[in-house]
Amino acid sequence: MSTDERYLELQKEKFDRALAKILGLAYEELCELGYSMEDYTGHDDQVHSKIIRFQGDCNKYCNGIPGLKSNQIFLSLEDWYRLQNSVGNSDD
Repeated sequence: MSTDERYLELQKEKFDRALAKILGLAYEELCELGYSMEDYTGHDDQVHSKIIRFQGDCNKYCNGIPGLKSNQIFLSLEDWYRLQNSVGNSDD
């Protein structure tokens, strides 16, 4: 594994740990679920929030993740920027 790959892997882990904390999950639970993330845009083509879609079965976590519906949640831009700042990454 190259130094760049290792750095990216560590950044991903740091991001996932911060995201898990925001969601009220343990890091291991988030890893077990797996997820994808995309922008939620309105008719004005502006990003209003992020959509996090979980790939695993959320039934056992449904009480622990606020706002969870149909295996997805909306993450506010405020939380998104806080998450980005916590890992030292300003990229979208």
